[in-house]
Amino acid sequence: IHDVKVDPSGYNIAHTAIALPPHNDFASYSWPPSVQALHMLVNQADGGESVIVDGWNVLRKLRDSYPGHFQALCEMPVPFREFDDDNETYAVAPLVRCDADGNIVSLRFSNQLMQTLDPGLPGVGEFYRAYHALCRLLTADEVKARFRLNGGDILIVAAHRVLHGREAFEAAGPRHLQDA
Repeated sequence: IHDVKVDPSGYNIAHTAIALPPHNDFASYSWPPSVQALHMLVNQADGGESVIVDGWNVLRKLRDSYPGHFQALCEMPVPFREFDDDNETYAVAPLVRCDADGNIVSLRFSNQLMQTLDPGLPGVGEFYRAYHALCRLLTADEVKARFRLNGGDILIVAAHRVLHGREAFEAAGPRHLQDA
């Protein structure tokens, strides 16, 4: 369980009141959990609407329009790292994983946890062009569903498919989310 509330000493951007773009939380795990529960315990802050995006739908659009970009996202191993004073997780994996039939089975996307790639790696230029295209698609208004999580509400997401985020909020009122 991770408590998310505004904390100026927090190690993570989630502990601020600024907007969080769509992402998965566990990209730095070797095998991220497939389900995530986001439980809003208290929400008396103005703003901070939750955002979800069907990442697989966006990936299918990318594959249809830019198959080379899609392939680059399936092939390039990307490092992800998260750490604080007590813990560290680190994983290296492509952003997109498909099964033997080419069906998308997971999207690993967190610009907060993604580490830089060695610029000398073969294919790194194509990867970053593909990553830029994916970022533009994932943050487009037309792919986002927005809603307010009130105190007591729980959002459960298929974490290998659905990205979540939030709009900025005013930190004047209490806002406490737990994720598991």
